[in-house]
Amino acid sequence: MKNNTVHNIRKTLTYKGYIGEFGIDDSGDLFGKVMDLSHNVLTFEGKTPELLEMDFRDMLDEYLADCEKENIVPERPYKGSFNIRIGSERHSLLARVAKERNTTINQLIASAIDHAFSSQ
Repeated sequence: MKNNTVHNIRKTLTYKGYIGEFGIDDSGDLFGKVMDLSHNVLTFEGKTPELLEMDFRDMLDEYLADCEKENIVPERPYKGSFNIRIGSERHSLLARVAKERNTTINQLIASAIDHAFSSQ
């Protein structure tokens, strides 16, 4: 990636579970990087939005193929689990309600999250 200042770095692309964020540098070229990776810096570029998206996809396909070839587990931005601190009273309530509904705490929380974002 060039060392030019990148403007408008709020546009995103998604592919195979990865999110790329991009912007326009001082010369008008499009540059981006894959977000939320802690060990790898994966970048892409293009003169047009179509070429940028093509480079984003090609770069990710190449990264995943290289990982497979080298027998390395590819880094993923979100693995599907996270820890939260909710206090013992809420934890107890979650366990009780999950049991009453014949479900798991994870399923109950996932349902609550789905409900919270369904109106957006």
